[in-house]
Amino acid sequence: MKRTAAYLASVVTLTLTGVACVLLDPVPELVKPPRRAPAIVKTAAVPDTTRPLLELPVEFVVPVRVPDPGQDFVWGFFVDFDVARPLVGRNERVAGSPTGKDLTTIVVGGSDIANIIDLGRCHRFEFVVSLAWDDGLHQSDPAVTDSISWWYVPDGAGTCGLFDAASLSALDASADGGDSGGAL
Repeated sequence: MKRTAAYLASVVTLTLTGVACVLLDPVPELVKPPRRAPAIVKTAAVPDTTRPLLELPVEFVVPVRVPDPGQDFVWGFFVDFDVARPLVGRNERVAGSPTGKDLTTIVVGGSDIANIIDLGRCHRFEFVVSLAWDDGLHQSDPAVTDSISWWYVPDGAGTCGLFDAASLSALDASADGGDSGGAL
């Protein structure tokens, strides 16, 4: 009998000690899942990005899939990705849909662009979406960013070069700073 009572007392003591430990231990920190970047649905963007633009479109329509309902994001539209030039349209934070609808459509008007570019020259238009944005540098974290771009080729011939390398021949120099005039 004494043995049974001692056994029961030890079981009760261990049980209460275990319960006390569970009640007194702090709740462990839950690991937050990594933030998932908004993604541009490139196949549904208008105009089509697989061909150069021969004329400036009335608007650019960019569908953005937000993987986490209710998550907001920022976007920017650039011409020739010139950090000295202000963004075209708006660089605004867009609220994600709390209803779980995961597609948001952004529209950038062509008239906003026509007012700041030379329509006779080639340009690259780029639309960027991100969870985080540095306004001063026009930069975003690549891990949470997506982009899409269009080439504007007004002459239709595709003769837009990035630059004329021959015009930089005066700047050509060897690695030690002198002009070696020959092979390295």
